[in-house]
Amino acid sequence: MLCPLNDETRGLVNAALIATMKPTAILINVARGPVIDTSAVLAALRTGRLGGAALDVHDRQPLTGDEPLFDAPRLLLTPHVAGVTATSMEGMSRGAVETMLALLRGERPPNVVNPEVFR
Repeated sequence: MLCPLNDETRGLVNAALIATMKPTAILINVARGPVIDTSAVLAALRTGRLGGAALDVHDRQPLTGDEPLFDAPRLLLTPHVAGVTATSMEGMSRGAVETMLALLRGERPPNVVNPEVFR
């Protein structure tokens, strides 16, 4: 699952959607935790309705270790670092440097999210 979190995507993966999936399906969420209904995913894993899941993001962070997630079968948890690679870190570092250099030159950075406030 990879999508932004907004009103339309919150709880997008719920029991009804999981019911339409093959029981061998594996759900991977690297987007935002609340995109999935965690309790529905846990129930599907426990009943065999879902083949497995990998969650790189969670609806509550940080995890304390007491969550029911830790007892779920066929579930892989990662601490929101599954996409961190040498290539991605280099790209983020270059982007940060390019942005700072543009600002220091008095230029508009290449990736301004809210251009209406940039002067």
